[in-house]
Amino acid sequence: MSVVQGIVCRPSTSGDVIVLANCEVEIAQPSSNSSTAVPSEYLAAKIIENRAKLHFNNDGKIEIDGFFIHYAVSLDGPGPLIYACVAEPEIPSDRAQQFLLNVKVSLSLSLKNQCGSESEYYFFTVSHCYFSAKIDFTKKKKKLQNFVLRL
Repeated sequence: MSVVQGIVCRPSTSGDVIVLANCEVEIAQPSSNSSTAVPSEYLAAKIIENRAKLHFNNDGKIEIDGFFIHYAVSLDGPGPLIYACVAEPEIPSDRAQQFLLNVKVSLSLSLKNQCGSESEYYFFTVSHCYFSAKIDFTKKKKKLQNFVLRL
């Protein structure tokens, strides 16, 4: 199994990157990092905070401990958001960026005219099929919406 851990963050006024939502997807394909732990969402957010350019729309990838952090910074929508996933090297960059775009579109539809404060935390869980992922969004354990995303 290959693992993709997705996170949605936003930059705070102090310059920190705050994690708003997270998920983990297991993809049925060989994994070279089966014994290596996936970097935590906190570590991924800190690396993005230090190494990504957060003041304009852009995307990229950062290598850490045998994994890649694929990210997309978006200043469009209800507020600036950073979509990221920590993926094993077997996950192609274009597939990871497409996953992030799908999360962005789904969140834009779900959270239109809403922007999470630093005290709010959104959770999303993903059920993965070969071509799609079903995402259940919850806010403080209250279900918000379901989405099916194409990977």
